[in-house]
Amino acid sequence: MVYWLQTRYYKWICSKHKPFIQYIGFAFEERQRIRKTIGYCYPLIDWKVSEKDALKYCYERGFDWGGLYEKYDRVSCWNCPLQTLNNLKALWLYFPEYWQKLIEMQKQSKWQFKMDYTLEQLDERFRKEENYYQLSL
Repeated sequence: MVYWLQTRYYKWICSKHKPFIQYIGFAFEERQRIRKTIGYCYPLIDWKVSEKDALKYCYERGFDWGGLYEKYDRVSCWNCPLQTLNNLKALWLYFPEYWQKLIEMQKQSKWQFKMDYTLEQLDERFRKEENYYQLSL
């Protein structure tokens, strides 16, 4: 899978600043994702903090991400190719200006945004789903 991420700069920074510890914010229920290598630290897993507990902790301290967790399962970069279809549909539905920017970005790239389909195909799919939903009301 080709990501839109640029790893060259990241690898260069890491090579220039060794040794270092990279802190990763995986929640306790994501512990199967950890890498058993030197240089990685997973404090939420070490402390057995679930996604729900982490979100509650943040809300209690005034971090609410502008209500985004009411629309999304997870909040990350709006242009992340790793996000779920549900999150892409939420972007399409609630933030059409960002959806259009994403389509423009895909047009400028030699790769499509997702492996299995283009954003134009998703746009059509989401429109059909919404039309079907409206008809079923």
